Amino acid sequence: MSEIVREFVGLPSPLIGRAGAGGHPCQGIYHRLEGSQPRTAFIATHYNVDFSEHYLASFMAERGYGFLGWNTRFRGNEAHFLLDHALAEIGVGVRWLREQAGAERVVLLGNSGGGSLMAAYQSQAVEPNVTPTADMHPIAALEDLPACDLFIALAAHSGRPEVLTNWLDASVTDDAIVQLLGTARRVYPALERAPELRRWAGLRPGTPDGRPIIGRDPRIEGLWYATGHGRNGILLAAVTAELVGPVLSGDAVESDLTAVSPARFWSE
Repeated sequence: MSEIVREFVGLPSPLIGRAGAGGHPCQGIYHRLEGSQPRTAFIATHYNVDFSEHYLASFMAERGYGFLGWNTRFRGNEAHFLLDHALAEIGVGVRWLREQAGAERVVLLGNSGGGSLMAAYQSQAVEPNVTPTADMHPIAALEDLPACDLFIALAAHSGRPEVLTNWLDASVTDDAIVQLLGTARRVYPALERAPELRRWAGLRPGTPDGRPIIGRDPRIEGLWYATGHGRNGILLAAVTAELVGPVLSGDAVESDLTAVSPARFWSE
């Protein structure tokens, strides 16, 4: 199979100039097979997360598609996000795919929080409807966005504000505690003697240092953890299984899991 070419793409924004060090506001990586000029190309953008090396990019390139993991200037800058500005900068990437990369068909991939963003882009490109934020001027580039040929929603939600406001319930109820403790005690009866110290609801299994918890409990023989993956649970499920599964089944020697070991949260 041909090698995958990963081409850095840095382009001007129709709204602001280059950074002080010279970087373009709009940046991404275009993935394709060496020697090919894909007729169909995907573009994926998130309102905050860096999608330049999106987990699907290599898989799609191997199958003959182009894949532009694209970032607006709001990558890592969620607090200053402006929808109309972001849509105009997504348009820069779409136009590059058509005019420079030679794509005849461009597919919008709305993944996770990028789902509502890419849907808004296509809506604006087909029938302009977005208005500027209060006290800000209209953007000419917003009225001339190149429409795409297909929109795909992948593990998408309607937007973080709506999810946090309407979907998630952080309350802790007695019924839930009884159910959780009942299950835990059936698995590990010694918990019958454990005192309840506090109650809290974790909306995502995150950790203080941002790394998952994988490995044996440093105090309880036979207890293993494979949790704490945060927003990347599905993405990291396979590699976690490869690390833990063979050890638990006795088919492999335990790997060095120091960096993600649960022991890092216990003092000596």
